[in-house]
Amino acid sequence: GGIKFVLGGGAGDDFRVDTSTLVVQSDTSRVGIGTTAPDASLHISDAATAAILRFENRDTAIADGEQVGTIQWETQDSNSAGVCSKLVVEAEGVAGLTGMAFYTGSSGTVAERMRIDSTGKVGIGTASPDSLLEVSKDAANIVYITCYDDTETSTGALHFRKAEGTESSHASPL
Repeated sequence: GGIKFVLGGGAGDDFRVDTSTLVVQSDTSRVGIGTTAPDASLHISDAATAAILRFENRDTAIADGEQVGTIQWETQDSNSAGVCSKLVVEAEGVAGLTGMAFYTGSSGTVAERMRIDSTGKVGIGTASPDSLLEVSKDAANIVYITCYDDTETSTGALHFRKAEGTESSHASPL
């Protein structure tokens, strides 16, 4: 028993805790948790259960609109370095409600493109969807939506409206 710390214990291992609890390889710039042979920048392996990556915000008074956590993708491209995409978890109101916002764009200039709110509503082009799926675009653009059901008995329809609170029209399947 006991935890063993090994510095430089194997080929490329600069730091190791136990056999495979934590492995840091400076020659490959990889970190392994639960594996002796990480094959990605961060490789998490769990033999007993599904591997889980958890981000915890320990703030006990998160306010509406406050970011709970963020994952960012950044490029160092010589033409356009910076954050090019990100996923943001944001508080919605009180009682631990959160939504997820997806940002894309060019490096250094990203904008929110899609959101899933705390009730499961999805908004594309809007940060506050008011229906199960809301696709918004400015008046100069056309939005194409494909709706299908893989059963022959589908009686679904698409409903359209010009703006929030206006009358809707619908298109039924052929």
